This record gives sequence, C-alpha cells and structure tokens, in this order.
Amino acid sequence: MDRKSVIGGVILKVLDRIDKVFLQLSMLWLFIIMVIVAIDGLLRQFFDAPIVGAYVLVENYLMVAMIFPAMGYTWAKRGHISITFVYDKFPETMKKISQLIFIILGLFIMGLILYTGYDRTLSAFINGNVTSGLVRWPLWLAYIWVPIGAGLFCIRLIVEFVLNIASFFKKEA
Repeated sequence: MDRKSVIGGVILKVLDRIDKVFLQLSMLWLFIIMVIVAIDGLLRQFFDAPIVGAYVLVENYLMVAMIFPAMGYTWAKRGHISITFVYDKFPETMKKISQLIFIILGLFIMGLILYTGYDRTLSAFINGNVTSGLVRWPLWLAYIWVPIGAGLFCIRLIVEFVLNIASFFKKEA
C-alpha cells in the first residue's frame, strides 16, 4: 500500500465520519417532521386547532435540513439513482472514465448549488429576511443547510476525483 492510498483512505474515513454525523442529524430532522405532522394532524382533526407555522417549519426548514446534509453519505453508499445496464458492460477503463465524467458533472452542479446557497444564505442573514405569515422564521436558518450539504458533497466529490485519477494511472502490480 503506497502513501497516497493511505492518505486517501484516511481522508475518506474522516469524510465518512462527518457524513455519518450529518446523516444522524438528518434522521433526527425526519423524526421531528413525523412528530410535528402527526400532532398537527391529530390537533387539526380532533380539535380543529392545527399547530401554527407547522407547514412552513416542515416544508421550508426541516425538509431542507433533512435532505441536503445526507447527500454525501448517499453518494458514498452509491444510493443515488443510477441506470447501470449499459455501464455494467463497459470495460474497466471506460468505467473509470465515465465515473470521472460523472464526478465532474456532479462537482459542476453541486458547485453551482453551493455558490447560490451560500449567496442566498448570506443575503438573508445580512438583510434579516423572514418568512411571511403568523410565525416569522428567519430565512437564513432554512437556507444554510443547502451550502452545508452541497459543500460536504463537493468535498467528497473532489476527494473521489483525485483518488479515481490516481487509480487510473496506478500500475497494476
């Protein structure tokens, strides 16, 4: 095992730990969503008194906080949707090249999302933007999960890109 492989393995282990922490956080948000929706439904049905702001909280805050931080973990576990009936027939070199292309495309798209999410979060924070309605939630709290999740995902893609390039040029022993 060469030094680059060891360094790459350590970096991936650290990223895996970070992703697992954010996955746990995403699972917590999912649980909170389920509790809020269940209680809101019961209160609405039996007492005609829904939780004020529950819809905005769940839709604009908790769903975003649940989805974006877990994207890197999903990528690491190869859990994103993929169609492999053609890919599986590729020779190994073509698989590596196509994987690099997918990583580059992912980096481009997630980089745009990261930039836009960061810009929007910062703008909402500086301007003090809040939701409209009875409960005035600060919008930056909803937006911040986008650059966090996209940033973690971009870091994972960059590491995998470097490791894939290294494995592409690695001579077979």
